[in-house]
Amino acid sequence: MEVRARVEPSEGKVGDSVRLRVQFARMEAQIKSVYATANHERWQLHKEKGGEYSLNMQIPPFLSAGTYNINIFAENEKKKKIVEVTVSFMVKDEEVEEEPGFSRVNHIIQKMESAKCKTFLKENPLLLEKTENYVLSIRVAKRLLSSKTYQTSPFLRKDPGVNKSLVPKRHISKLRKILSAGIEKIDLKSLTEGNLARFEKSIEVSLKELMPVQKFAKEYTLHLTANAHIDLAWLWRWKETVQICHDTFSSVVDKMQRYSFTFTQSQAQTYKWIEERYPDLFREIQKAVRQGKWEIVGGMWAEPDCNLIDGES
Repeated sequence: MEVRARVEPSEGKVGDSVRLRVQFARMEAQIKSVYATANHERWQLHKEKGGEYSLNMQIPPFLSAGTYNINIFAENEKKKKIVEVTVSFMVKDEEVEEEPGFSRVNHIIQKMESAKCKTFLKENPLLLEKTENYVLSIRVAKRLLSSKTYQTSPFLRKDPGVNKSLVPKRHISKLRKILSAGIEKIDLKSLTEGNLARFEKSIEVSLKELMPVQKFAKEYTLHLTANAHIDLAWLWRWKETVQICHDTFSSVVDKMQRYSFTFTQSQAQTYKWIEERYPDLFREIQKAVRQGKWEIVGGMWAEPDCNLIDGES
C-alpha cells in the first residue's frame, strides 16, 4: 500500500496556517476515519474528493522553535489502526522586527553594560552613576520613539496594536535617526581600554547631539501609579494573608501623609477583611479614595493568575 503524506508548507512560525494532506492508495474502502496527533494534541482529518484526507490548522502557540513529527493514523470501522505514517514540519523562530536604527542602539547599550566596562567604571563612582543615567535615558528615549507594544509570554509574542500616538511618523523617524547618530558618539574603545576621561567626554558629546530627543521627551508627562499584588491564598496561611493586607495598606496610608502619590488596589476580598477587622484603617482608605489618592480598580473578587474557561478548568 502506498501512502503519501505532507505538510504544506513544511515550515512556519507560531500562528501560521498549514495544511496537512494524506492520500492512501488501494485501501480507501477499508478506511473509516483518519486523525493526526502531535504534542499531545489530536485532530480529525476530513475526506476530500479523490480519496485525499486533509486538515487546515494553525501552528499552536505552545510550540517552540524546532522540528516536530505529526503521526497520522487510519482506522477501520472497528476503530482498529490499519495505517500509521509520520511526517515532519519545522517551527521557526518568530522574526522580531527591529525598528529602524535601534539595532546599533541596543548593541552600544549592551557594550556599556558589559562586565568588563563596569569593572573600569567602578574605579570612578561618579562616572559610573553618570553612565547608568545615560543608559537609562537612552532606554526611555528608545521606548518613547518605539511604535511597538508587544506583550510577551512563554507561549506568545503579540502586538495588540494599542499604540494611539498622534505624532507624525516622519517626525518619529527623524528623531530615531538623531538617537542612532547621537549614541554613535560614545567612545566604546576608550571605555574598554580604561581611558575614562576620554569616555566621559564622549558622553557629553553624545548628550549634545541628543538634545532634540531630550526636548521631545520633555513635552510629555509620565504618570506612574503604585500597586501591591497580594496573593490571597498562595504559600502562606490564610491569617498571614490578612496580616499582609493590613501591613501593606497601613504602610501605604502612612506614606500618603508624607508623599504625593496614587495607589491602586483591586480584590474586593482584601477590603472586606480590612472593614471587618481593622475599621479604623478602612476609614483611612475611604478617605484616601475620596481624595483621589487611592484608586479602586478591577471588577473581580480576587485577582486571577489567568483567565479560565469555566469553574471546572
